[in-house]
Amino acid sequence: MRQGIDAKYNSGYTLDMKTAISLPNHLHQAADQLAEQLGISRSELYQRALARYIAEYRDEGTTVALNAIYRDEGQSGLLETAWELAQTETLGNDEW
Repeated sequence: MRQGIDAKYNSGYTLDMKTAISLPNHLHQAADQLAEQLGISRSELYQRALARYIAEYRDEGTTVALNAIYRDEGQSGLLETAWELAQTETLGNDEW
């Protein structure tokens, strides 16, 4: 045990990382109200919110890339032509 830490201290209490943040009062109060409304702890609310924000941020890069593909496709028509060929090949194998 490290010096200066009381032997009664429960070192198992903080299994996950703890982080202190500063929030404006109105945001802190709104978060408390929402956590209570959802029936979850404030920590759980912050974890969910941060996870969602990170996922949306990552997805934003995908959206930008797809928008560029579709923007370019509209100019060249290459994707549309490939799509039409795939449909034609698939339909050609079916009996009508």
